[in-house]
Amino acid sequence: MIFKKISLFLDEALAPTFYNGGLSLVDIFSLFYYCIWKDSVNKNTFHDIRKLFNEKYGLKNTYFVNSGRSALYLLLISLDRDYRDEIILPSYTCVVIPNAIRFAGYKVVYCDIEEQTYNIDINKLSDLISKKTKAIIHQYTYGIPNNIDFVKEICNNSNILFIEDCAHALGSKYKNMYTGTFGDAAFFSLQKTKMVTTYAGGILTVNNENINRSVKKNFNDLAYIDGLKEKKMIYQIINSYFKHHIIIKYFYKRIKRLVVNNLSSISKTISYYLIDPLKEEKSAEINGDMSKSYLEKLPNKLLLILKMQINNLDKDVERRNFYSEEIIQIMSEIGLKIPDYDRKMIYPSWNRLPFQVKSRENLILVLNKLQIPYSLWFDNPLYQSNEKTRLLNNYNKELYPCSKKVSEHIINLTVSRSVNWYYIKKLKKIADRFN
Repeated sequence: MIFKKISLFLDEALAPTFYNGGLSLVDIFSLFYYCIWKDSVNKNTFHDIRKLFNEKYGLKNTYFVNSGRSALYLLLISLDRDYRDEIILPSYTCVVIPNAIRFAGYKVVYCDIEEQTYNIDINKLSDLISKKTKAIIHQYTYGIPNNIDFVKEICNNSNILFIEDCAHALGSKYKNMYTGTFGDAAFFSLQKTKMVTTYAGGILTVNNENINRSVKKNFNDLAYIDGLKEKKMIYQIINSYFKHHIIIKYFYKRIKRLVVNNLSSISKTISYYLIDPLKEEKSAEINGDMSKSYLEKLPNKLLLILKMQINNLDKDVERRNFYSEEIIQIMSEIGLKIPDYDRKMIYPSWNRLPFQVKSRENLILVLNKLQIPYSLWFDNPLYQSNEKTRLLNNYNKELYPCSKKVSEHIINLTVSRSVNWYYIKKLKKIADRFN
């Protein structure tokens, strides 16, 4: 038993942390060597990762940009469009998606969701389709792909585009096929809390060759993320890993404090590089505005970071599904509403494990006492929105009762590679403290 615990501890010590996608301790040191110390990566990295990604997921046309929303925007501006065209998407989503649609010159049409799957309500979808409908964005919320056949059939019958929102779902499967392979196009997010990360980044895949010609032309005209911002992003990744690592975080805090107090010149340099390089973009997005650097290509160093993680993704998703079953069992025993999906058809990636609870405040108190990490993703049906962005995107949550209800009761637990037997042991204590 003691050897098993030591093995699990070492596994956790070398594993990715909660905020760093699939980057392990070995990857972090490789990243430091190639991107900071050596300051050079293979010029063929773009072609290598594109080939790797396409072969792994059975894709043809892949584009790497600076965010998932930017990937969507690149797709939408590449379509033949009219100012009256409409895009249908779920009303339980992040504000960055309707922002991207609006920036591209389309009208947003919202469809309420199914409470049990967090995905678009297929019973309400048909009534929203009109002659103006250009596309349906099918969002796999929390990494749960559902009702793909139905949505695809509607799109085919209505001659509209089927776009997969895989921001949460890299590595998930439907009927044993990877998400991102079913629609005319799909987009993924590489933001720091996603399955794999480049701190900020996104992927657009295009399966429709008629669309791809225009996408390729627009992509080739883009500028890369500038070198200084790229370097800051790499520093952010390294800093975040050490800050959250199970062991290193205790030494890292002391070392940083020592540097700040005694080595002012080095301290200023470190502080400069640890300023959030996306501060301007985030501020613009919150206000519903389009930043100057909204759409850019990912440079080779950030693609190298993606390459480090992609081969381990299937093992990560397998591990997440293994632990999710035990966590779901524990949460169901204390009365939380658990995710409901067909396990024979759907293989989620579980970017987050969602539950609905009547008294969220009470559960949060217990989780805090037990030091169990949680998040409140989508505790607002138009997540990260404010009054201004809701007005700009024509969003009224009262029109979407299921989205509103879910957002008021949702809480998410992690099933990342930092989850282990000790985490499960702490979760089992919840039943003794929460009712």
